[in-house]
Amino acid sequence: MPDLAKLDPRSNPEVTRTKEYWEARTKEYAESGARALVFDVKHFDEYERRVLAWLDETVQSGWRVLDICCGYGRLAPAIVRKGASWTGVDFCEAMRDLWAKHDMTNQTFIVADCLKPLSLPERSFDLILGVQALRMLGMDEPTFAEAFRPFLKPDGIIAAMELTLFSWWHGNPWFSHRVQVQPYD
Repeated sequence: MPDLAKLDPRSNPEVTRTKEYWEARTKEYAESGARALVFDVKHFDEYERRVLAWLDETVQSGWRVLDICCGYGRLAPAIVRKGASWTGVDFCEAMRDLWAKHDMTNQTFIVADCLKPLSLPERSFDLILGVQALRMLGMDEPTFAEAFRPFLKPDGIIAAMELTLFSWWHGNPWFSHRVQVQPYD
């Protein structure tokens, strides 16, 4: 078991981008509903509620959804309930193992590093979702959009959503950004 003190994000924020960190934290992360990594549970619960409401309003039956840095797939049930299929990508095998304990109908989990080229069919997803993925990948919104755009169908949606300390300081715990992409030529 790794020394969790060395994997403390308060002393080294970059550690949350490491596979070792997530392998060590999977059980704690799952048991808390992802609350183990946030400083303000009240704001996190509201954030989670808004993400789920947005998915409920946006996702359509028959869609293919790609969830980048998906963790244990906590958003998969909401997506599948809408009649869509879910493909999650995360580099943590322990998260995949946790996901596999649930109903996996219309779901696929790929263990891969999202910072490396992914073996996915181009132009095949209606929605590419990054919930808390920007900070995990160290990307801004335009970089995220460019990195995953090859997998997006024409007229598809790329959505990056974050709950950040910056937004808390300004009295708005909800920060969402829908990345606008240009239609394919």
